Amino acid sequence: MKKFNYGDVRILVAAPDKLTADSLKTLLRNTGFRNLYSVKSLGEIKSALAEESPDLMICECVFPEGDPSGLIHALRHHEVGDNPFLPVIMVTGDPNPELVGKVINSGADDLIVKPLSGAYLLKRIEALVRARKSFIVTSDYIGPERRKNERPDTLKAPLIEVPNTLREKVTGGMASNSLQDLIDLTAAKINLEKLKRYALQTGVLVEMILAAYEENRIDGKLIEDLDRLHYIAGDTSRRLVGTPYDHVAELCQSLIKVTSDIRAAMVSPERKDLDLLKQLARAVQGAFEITEDVADIARKISASIDQKKSTKQEAN
Repeated sequence: MKKFNYGDVRILVAAPDKLTADSLKTLLRNTGFRNLYSVKSLGEIKSALAEESPDLMICECVFPEGDPSGLIHALRHHEVGDNPFLPVIMVTGDPNPELVGKVINSGADDLIVKPLSGAYLLKRIEALVRARKSFIVTSDYIGPERRKNERPDTLKAPLIEVPNTLREKVTGGMASNSLQDLIDLTAAKINLEKLKRYALQTGVLVEMILAAYEENRIDGKLIEDLDRLHYIAGDTSRRLVGTPYDHVAELCQSLIKVTSDIRAAMVSPERKDLDLLKQLARAVQGAFEITEDVADIARKISASIDQKKSTKQEAN
């Protein structure tokens, strides 16, 4: 591997107070990083991810307006910014179990505990350069595969090697335009995988919702399942643009409406809506069955990714 060059790495430092931000930037400067900028609120983080192109984000775990886990989740799901694979290191002085769980489930790459030294911070950054974990996609998670327990999906999730902007920058690797092409191709591959996961969970959720109404279990779990189904239908519709599944968008919109009507009625939804819910779930699942055409598109995306990587390796 080429000698690391830290001078050009763009690092976004996100901390709610100036003292913490300045301390982190001092540690980074002392280890050779020069291109640093900071933000102090969740809104500013979102704007920076959308408007700038950082190679790494180092982020505090707690802000006055809340924790950034939801924002990291949105980043990984390509709802914020142009690079859902941005390396993210979270920092905290209070690694309690609830916070650690949120960080892990958000899709962040690493969590480090303060106080910390420049040498230790550099060690963790270099770990992301040398041996970043592959990503995994489930119905509710996109991020590094490091969770020990089996996920509820019955469909085995493949590991996906994602573009690493941090590594490319410190090694002087792929040009920025080629790297963005690789990011877009990998995002398309993950998008197809996510849609398959959503189809699977749609069926599971509808079965649980209908069983709850049959048994007259009108409780918090039912509300949670309805809200989750509504979110999945909406996110599925968003992800359908430019995919082989464009024709499913109308089904998803119908699923959103029926789920909303059931949620509004809650205690006594109309029987026809419950029947429609079952029919729509079957239709959505059937629409996402892997055909030869879809499989061919997935293979072409993978081949394009491999070609980009091969071109980069030959150039090096």
